[in-house]
Order: sequence, then C-alpha cells, then structure tokens
Amino acid sequence: MLNMLRRVADEKRAAAALYAAIAARSREPIFFRELGVADSFDGRFDLLVLHTWLVLEALAAADCGDLQRRLFKGLFVAFDESLRDQGAGDMGIGRRVKAMTSALMGRIKVYQSGEGDEALRQALNRNLYRDASGKDDCAAAVAHYISSARSSLANCDLTQGVADFGPLPRAMESIR
Repeated sequence: MLNMLRRVADEKRAAAALYAAIAARSREPIFFRELGVADSFDGRFDLLVLHTWLVLEALAAADCGDLQRRLFKGLFVAFDESLRDQGAGDMGIGRRVKAMTSALMGRIKVYQSGEGDEALRQALNRNLYRDASGKDDCAAAVAHYISSARSSLANCDLTQGVADFGPLPRAMESIR
C-alpha cells in the first residue's frame, strides 16, 4: 500500500515538473520575437500544445501511460487556472476548457499524423501561425527545432520529471 502511495506521489511530482518544463520552454521569447509566433493567448496556447505534444510523444515511446495521464490532468488544471486568471466565471469555464481540449486534441492529432518535415511544416503554418502569410521560413525553423527536441527528449528520464528540449531554435538571421 505504501509503495503504491509513494509511486503516485512520485508520478505527481514528475508530472508537475514536466508541466513546468513545458510551460517554461513555451514562454521563451525567441518564439515570439524572432520566429513570428503571435504573442497572444492563442500563440502562447499553441506553443504550450506543441511542447506538450513533444513530451506526450516521448512518454508514449517510453511506455509511461500513467505519467501521460497525470500530465494531461495537470494540463487541464492549468487551463482552468489560466482562464480564471483572465476573469472567466464559473459558468463559462467548462465551455472554454472544452474548446481548449478540442483544440489540444486536434493539434496533437495533426502533429502525430504529419509524415515528414513538409507535413509538419504545413501543420505548423496552419496551427502555430494561423495561416499567416510569409511564415514558411519560421515554420521550417520550428520544424527543425522539433526534430532536435524529439532527440533530446528521447534521452531524458521523463519519469523523474526531467524534460530537456535541447537547444532553442536558431534566430531567423542564422538560418538564411
């Protein structure tokens, strides 16, 4: 019994640490300043979803289903808290969290089904950049970053809450 309680407590700590790493990486200024992601609620949400997908994918590859579920649950708590911070009332929270959940699941499905760099770049153009014109170079840079982040996450001990996304994406000037 005590071992089970300890395991649950360890999973909760790991999920909280993973969420903290996801949130921290999603807030890196380079995404907004140099890679053209809108510095808005939607842009920040899309970056959070992108990094959550990367961690969930790595957890699935490591066969960590319980930790995946705990991370997912923590994400919904964070959605609820962020909406309340913005002044949403109790009556509107459920509807808004449902919309965010639908957006999260839709984006994850699109990112998972993206076969190859071109499909991922197109998905990023649609979701992260909301089909804004002139963002192809930015989407390509983020797609390259995703490839690097996947490799870094594959070598992390996610069960201990360690999520290293690797180096930040390069500035657009260094790509050209």
